[in-house]
Amino acid sequence: MKVLANDGISKSGIKALEKGGFEVITTKVAQEQVANYINTHDVKVILVRSATKVRKDIIDACPGLKIIGLYRDWETDRKSTRLNSSHLKLSRMPSSA
Repeated sequence: MKVLANDGISKSGIKALEKGGFEVITTKVAQEQVANYINTHDVKVILVRSATKVRKDIIDACPGLKIIGLYRDWETDRKSTRLNSSHLKLSRMPSSA
């Protein structure tokens, strides 16, 4: 399963996901291109922090997207994200220290 870590991810985070059988993509995609990238590359999971906004327009345009992971660096990122959609599973991933 392809995972787009659009706002960056630690090496240990990448290793943990790859160990779990995920293909991790660390390409930084511009906000206005996220939906197209997800659909073109058959991405099923997107991991975001605060730079990428996964709003209703992206969710509606990406029926193959199954999981939105909210990644937090507890030292620098104090923002919270709220999202609701029937075809997605929302998850929170602790930061890798």
